[in-house]
Amino acid sequence: MRLPFLQLDSEVLDVTAPEVAIALDWTEEAAVVAVLRMVQYVLARCPDDAPPSAHAVIRGPNAARILARVAKWAGDPDAFVAAFCGASHPVLERLSDGIRLRGTKRYDEAWLGQKDRSAKAKAAADARWAQERAREEEERARAEAEHATSNARASAEHPPSTAPTVLGDAKTQIKTQTQIETQSQNQRPESEPERDEPPPQYAREGWQPPGKPEPPPDPFADGMSFFAQVQVERHEDGLPREKPPNHRKLSAWWSEVHHDLDGDVALLVPAYREFSKDPFWRSQKPPLPFPAFMSQWRKYVPPRPVQRRTA
Repeated sequence: MRLPFLQLDSEVLDVTAPEVAIALDWTEEAAVVAVLRMVQYVLARCPDDAPPSAHAVIRGPNAARILARVAKWAGDPDAFVAAFCGASHPVLERLSDGIRLRGTKRYDEAWLGQKDRSAKAKAAADARWAQERAREEEERARAEAEHATSNARASAEHPPSTAPTVLGDAKTQIKTQTQIETQSQNQRPESEPERDEPPPQYAREGWQPPGKPEPPPDPFADGMSFFAQVQVERHEDGLPREKPPNHRKLSAWWSEVHHDLDGDVALLVPAYREFSKDPFWRSQKPPLPFPAFMSQWRKYVPPRPVQRRTA
């Protein structure tokens, strides 16, 4: 137990210290400091779950030597203990199983106050932790809802075509429009160039044709550039390319990141790589959605070193 203060009775200064100084041929100041050192020793060895007065007895055959060493007394330990026990206002008391330091009960009240403050601090910390977890769960749920809404909007804009029915001699074969388009693409001659115009849902600046994405000249120039860099990493990870986010939302998010990181937006690279290792987001369909990273990026940003000011 540690306290910001130590207390002494006035009798220690007026009575005990002079008598001990005479008995030990010591100075009164050294006797007072010895008492303070013994009090400090008892408080330091007291555990947090018991009051100081319950641990005021130093037990064992070496009790006198321990107290003499704590008080910086180089002479006979028994004479040291006898001087403090025999004073008119004794500080030590010999017991059958050890030596008791008197006057420690005054610190029990301080121990109770410290215990209550520790309990309140722990309760406050637990409450803050619960709020943080609840906020994270809320953000994750919001990200999932936004992702589901985005998928629903994309499905509504481009609903699957009705599959034509092809009747055979033995059974009925059903092919979806997607299967037909896939077969058509596989049968296309190699000399036929791929179309370079974006589909309607990608008709915006920054769209690139299917295939390996090109890394942006500066991935930290703006939000769309960083999104393009993410698509490069997704391609290297074997994942499909994503639809670019809403330009206004992406610009607002980039401004927020730039402000919160004090311009050190390069930290988003390790943050996204930590995000890509999260098994929860890897299991989504599609995996690792960029809108989720926009919502959860603070959770994955590595800690920044503390800048120390030099005089």
